[in-house]
Amino acid sequence: MHTKTRKGIYMFKKVLFFITIFVATTLFAQETRPDLDPVRNFEEDWNVNSVTYSWDAPLDTTGLINYKVYRDSSHIASTVAFSFTDSPSLNGYYLYYVTALYNYGESVPSQTYNAPICTAHPPLNVNASVNGADVTITWSPPVDTGFLLYYRVERIVQLVGYTENVGTTTSTSMLDEDVPNGEYAYRVTAYYNYAGQFPSSLAAVTVVNWEIPSNLTVSIVGSNAVLNWSAPDDDLLLDGYYIYRNGSRIDFVQSYSTTYSDPLNNRERAFYQVSASYRGF
Repeated sequence: MHTKTRKGIYMFKKVLFFITIFVATTLFAQETRPDLDPVRNFEEDWNVNSVTYSWDAPLDTTGLINYKVYRDSSHIASTVAFSFTDSPSLNGYYLYYVTALYNYGESVPSQTYNAPICTAHPPLNVNASVNGADVTITWSPPVDTGFLLYYRVERIVQLVGYTENVGTTTSTSMLDEDVPNGEYAYRVTAYYNYAGQFPSSLAAVTVVNWEIPSNLTVSIVGSNAVLNWSAPDDDLLLDGYYIYRNGSRIDFVQSYSTTYSDPLNNRERAFYQVSASYRGF
């Protein structure tokens, strides 16, 4: 009985001793040891939306397991290679360094690099609405506004494809005032530091400033009433003119003409009006 008890105690002590050594060794392996050689010649190759780091092996590689890559003090990768490329999903500054991991500890970090990672994204939900001769353009910010500098708004004249600069802003709306008649498409481009620019999709609008013909005159020439008038100042979308006699529409004249002859047919009196017709309305 006594022997069994001593053996049981002895075996318990052996197990306890083994566990104690195992835990201590595990903790020790996570320590950073300045006596272990770090990596050499740590270099950065920055490419706007990604960054590649390279290094040389330590002078003494005895017990070397691999290299540990850190971003913002968090371990993100382990590798046996001499380079690593990272492409964070969000724009921002990221701090990188590498350590060498040995059987008996981890070296001190390499030098550090603070890399600006930036990917350009387009403005979203671009909309253009017309109020008379004014166009209001609104949009939502890109999915990532890190390093975003400003927006540029452009007006594209649809008939000729000519692009006009409306202006720049840091807000998410812009008013384009006194826009001539025409069919337009508006584009908003996000400009980023480092990553350049990214244009939005187009928002199409038609601007019609309703103007009436002016200076209408009627003269009697033989047996006809001859009408003459002046065209609207802005006739870009002008289709032509409707001619009215005594309140009833009697004819249509193409936009290139500003005169009309109406037979009198023995009428003693007639009242004339001319209205402008615009394309699409």
